[in-house]
Amino acid sequence: MSAISCQLAKFQFVRCSQSRCMPGQGLKRVWTLPISPKKDSANLRVLQWNVLADGLAQHGDFVKVTQQALCWSYRAEKLLQQILEPQPDIVCLQEVNKYGDCFLPAMEKHGYTGAFFCKPCSPAEQYGAPCDGCALFYRSDRFDLCAEPQGQTFKAMDGSAGNQGMLIVHLFDRHSSTPICAATTHLKAKAGQANDAIRDHQVTQLMSELKRGVSVHTGKSVAASGSRAHQARSQQPLIVLCGDLNTTPDSLTCQLIARDPLQLRSSWDSYPNAAHRSHGMSDQQPFSTWKFRSDGESKRIIDYIWYGQMTFAVMCSITLLLTTITCVR
Repeated sequence: MSAISCQLAKFQFVRCSQSRCMPGQGLKRVWTLPISPKKDSANLRVLQWNVLADGLAQHGDFVKVTQQALCWSYRAEKLLQQILEPQPDIVCLQEVNKYGDCFLPAMEKHGYTGAFFCKPCSPAEQYGAPCDGCALFYRSDRFDLCAEPQGQTFKAMDGSAGNQGMLIVHLFDRHSSTPICAATTHLKAKAGQANDAIRDHQVTQLMSELKRGVSVHTGKSVAASGSRAHQARSQQPLIVLCGDLNTTPDSLTCQLIARDPLQLRSSWDSYPNAAHRSHGMSDQQPFSTWKFRSDGESKRIIDYIWYGQMTFAVMCSITLLLTTITCVR
């Protein structure tokens, strides 16, 4: 039995009518907690979001949104508002191609430290936009960095260098005296058996890297004191894995994570219909992406927060926040 008490933050997405979501106003989200966080524990809030890369946004065939709303000058402030509003402790983002000139300075201003791993190449570049990648931010007043962030690409099926990748950051949580292995990834996009096989291959590599990170976790902190480094070395880290996996909960890709010896649990496990109704259109069905393109509507789960169930000497409750991009209907 785990000594970690995980409090999952369920959420409701408010469908905004035109009168409620006028230009200049932010999307109003309603967050609900099924269980109240423990008052005496160090609650951890984690936010996961694919922010949609500049360039891809304007050329993504999104038919129910104006071109003005897809421009970076219009989106940037609103994205940051949505990220900062729930006051997360750890933030994992994908399709970030405005890291150095937008996200990093803005997040640093609000007390976060960031790490970034850029893809070797990106489809956004064909539209004159920078290459995108994965970013991870953490609260500077809470966490110490235990080692240099590790970013790497996955190998392709033939063993050559691929284009998608992962970013792993080892932290020490001063609030709970717990080491944390935080990771974010963005797997291969598009449907089809060939791409399913690629995602399975990528997640197998990801889990191997996470296990390696756990086994060699040394706690050599850049900022931590010697005593904290010793604490980090003497404990197994809590694993927090976030990402856009581009596949649904009933896929083999997700099963490979769930069946791995690391015993990670998905935030979607609290939704009884998440795995079996991934492609439905029910109003009650949970989702993490909702798009309208010229070929139809897509509403499904492809974004995840996974976390470890290992035993620790300290109590630490985890509040998981999962956000999404939704279209106004």
